[in-house]
Amino acid sequence: MPPRSAGSHRTYGEDHLLRLRFICRARELKFTIEDIRKLLVLADPARPSCGEVERLAAAHLEKLRRKILDMVKIEAALSDAVARCSEKPSIPCPVLKLLEAADC
Repeated sequence: MPPRSAGSHRTYGEDHLLRLRFICRARELKFTIEDIRKLLVLADPARPSCGEVERLAAAHLEKLRRKILDMVKIEAALSDAVARCSEKPSIPCPVLKLLEAADC
């Protein structure tokens, strides 16, 4: 824990800021909290860890790629449904039809 000042405020040093930036960037890249914990351990300069980091990052990248493919499919289906929408009350709404056909 960082030390406290005379006014009981935490005093953060450069190491704390570097760690916070590391965590923030890892979150931006959508790493899980557990993966960030592992990466922080692997980031220790005394530890030769590039192979371990590569395996963890490669697994994360594969998960992201699968999510991206899923999102592209979702975007295409919703985009198509929206494009087929009509304000005519007699035509079934394509967006509602899409939602009714969900495989939940």
